[in-house]
Amino acid sequence: MHRVAISRVLLSLAALLMLAGGGAHVLALRKASAVLEASSLSGRYAAIFQGLWLSVGAMTVVLGLSYLILAWSPRLGTRTTLAALGALPLTGAISIYATVGNFAPAHLLLAAAAMVLIAAPLSREGTRRPAMPGPEAISVTKPTCP
Repeated sequence: MHRVAISRVLLSLAALLMLAGGGAHVLALRKASAVLEASSLSGRYAAIFQGLWLSVGAMTVVLGLSYLILAWSPRLGTRTTLAALGALPLTGAISIYATVGNFAPAHLLLAAAAMVLIAAPLSREGTRRPAMPGPEAISVTKPTCP
């Protein structure tokens, strides 16, 4: 299998993990809200918790979509951009391990991050157009006097 094809498969699998995880996270808000109602958190802190809960789910879905877009069209991104996008679930996994400990969603984030970070050097480098045309693209003619 060609290295670009391997990169695309890894990105697609990472996208699937992130989309499924983000969707499940958003759908689990009802259960989290029920736990909040039974807790001693004030209304403001409960609302903050719900907002953060939804934002994590939404960011995970958007990140999964970006992986999918880059798997379909690798020329839209660079290897460096892909590595930076792979670092996002890695930092999430590290944060969960540091605060919660051994937790299944952290393992999924770590797996997605590993797939993207492995796919980054294997991917095709994106095409970039220069911001300014080079001197060869500008034709300058000297004015002639009659």
